[in-house]
Amino acid sequence: EWPVIGKPMWYASDQYIPENNPVFYSIFCFGNPVIWFGGLAAMMACLFRMVTNKRYISKDSPHIWHLRSGKYDHAGFFILVGLMAQYLPWILVPRGTYIYHYFASIPFLMIATGVAFNMGSLKTRRYFRAAAVIYLIAAAVFFVILFPYASGMAVPSGWLDIGSRILKIWY
Repeated sequence: EWPVIGKPMWYASDQYIPENNPVFYSIFCFGNPVIWFGGLAAMMACLFRMVTNKRYISKDSPHIWHLRSGKYDHAGFFILVGLMAQYLPWILVPRGTYIYHYFASIPFLMIATGVAFNMGSLKTRRYFRAAAVIYLIAAAVFFVILFPYASGMAVPSGWLDIGSRILKIWY
C-alpha cells in the first residue's frame, strides 16, 4: 500500500476549543500524492521508453520487432535498479514495516519524473515543459493543502476535511 498511499500512518489527533473557535490537529505520515502517483506514472513512461528504444523493426523478418537495437536508454534502467534496490528489500521483510521505509525510493521516482518530462522530440518539448510547470504547481498546492496533516499544525476542521476527502483519512 505504500506506493499508492493506501493507509497513511497515524501518529496523533486532538481538538482544542479556545473561546468557541475549535481547532484540530492531526499528524499522519504519508507522501504528496502528486509526487508519488506522478512518479509511478513517470516510472512507467521510463520503462516504456527503455523497451521501445531497445527494439527495431526488420522488413525481412516475420516478427514485428526485435530487441537488439543499438540505441538504448540507460537512464530508465538506472532509475529502475535504484528504485527496486530501495523498495524490494522491504517487501521481503516478514515483520511489520512502516511507510517511512518507502521514503528512500522517492528520489528515484522524482528522477523518473524529471526524465519523463524531458522526453519527446523538439516539436513536443514545449508541451512537456508546460506539463512540468503544471505538475510543479499541483505538487505545491497539494503540499499546502496537506501540510497540516504532516506537521500537526492546528487548523479549523474545514481545512482538514479537504485532506480527508483527498486521501480518505480521518482526523
